[in-house]
This record gives sequence, structure tokens and C-alpha cells, in this order.
Amino acid sequence: ECPSCGSWSGRVHSGYERQVSDTAVSGQELVLHLRVRRFFCDAADCGKRTFGEQIPGLTFRYGRCTVPLRKVREAVALALGGRAGARLAEHLSAGIGRDALVTASA
Repeated sequence: ECPSCGSWSGRVHSGYERQVSDTAVSGQELVLHLRVRRFFCDAADCGKRTFGEQIPGLTFRYGRCTVPLRKVREAVALALGGRAGARLAEHLSAGIGRDALVTASA
């Protein structure tokens, strides 16, 4: 589905590999390697020519982490913030810097 106009497309433009971080498994950081397709938007009144597919509940536009990991990081940021939150995130194998953690909660 095109993010601008909402029309469905079946014409594949190209594909690429995308890497996104996910929540830890057994204390180990997890990185998913996804094969993503780009589609043409055929709507005449739409400003977008191509768009990348998203997996609902897992990925979001321009995201380098999954939706569940983003929620974990936001919860840590809201509860602890800066340095303390970054230390807890490191123990949860959801590493993020203190400055990025504060920006994530905004």
C-alpha cells in the first residue's frame, strides 16, 4: 500500500536488503536481514513514484529497529532517561546511547 495515497500496487520496481535490530533472544542482540521490495505507485494524482513495502507490526518507514524494540527503548527512556536508561538498555541487549535515548522519548 502506498504511504501517500493508500492505493495498492502489484508492480515491483526493485528489491534491496534491509537490516533491522530486534529485541534480544537469550541475552543476545538480534539483527534481522530482510529482503524488501520496492513498488511503483500507479495512481496518477500521487506524488510518489516508488515506495518500499513494510511489515505491519514489525517495521516502519526509515526505522533501523523493529516496533517491539522501539517500544522497549521508549519505555526505558520514559522511566529512566539519559545515562541510567542507557545502562539498563545495554543490560537488556537493546543498546542505545544516552543522547539517542532521550531523543527517542521526545
